[in-house]
Amino acid sequence: MKKLLTVLFAGLMLAACNSDQKKMEALKSQTDAIHDAAMKDLADMNRVARAMKDLMKSDSTMPAEKKAEFEQRLKAIGDAENNMTSWMMSYQIPQEAGEAVKFLEEKKASIEANQQEIKTAIENGQKLLGN
Repeated sequence: MKKLLTVLFAGLMLAACNSDQKKMEALKSQTDAIHDAAMKDLADMNRVARAMKDLMKSDSTMPAEKKAEFEQRLKAIGDAENNMTSWMMSYQIPQEAGEAVKFLEEKKASIEANQQEIKTAIENGQKLLGN
C-alpha cells in the first residue's frame, strides 16, 4: 500500500511538472512572438522619430507649441525604446518550470504593454507628420 501511494504521488508530481513545462514552453513561444513583432514595430517607430527630427530641423518657422508637441512625442518614443531595452535586459527565464511560468506570464504582459506603447508612439508621431 505504501509503495502504491509513493508511485501514485510520484506520478502526480511528474504530471504536474509536465504541465508546468508545457505551459512554460507555450508562454515562451507566445512571449517571443510578441517580442519579435514589437521589435519590427520599434524599427517603424524609429523611422517616424527620424522623420520628426528632420522636419523639426528643416522647418525653421515651426511654432513653439508645435515644437513642444514634437518634443513630447519624441520623448514618448524614447521612453518606449528604453522600456524595450529594459525588458530585454531582464529577460532571463528561471530554470524551475513553476517559477518560469510565473516569470513568463509577467514578461508576456509587460511586452504586450510595451508593444502597445510603441504602436501608440508611431500613431502619434505619424499624426504630427501628417501621415
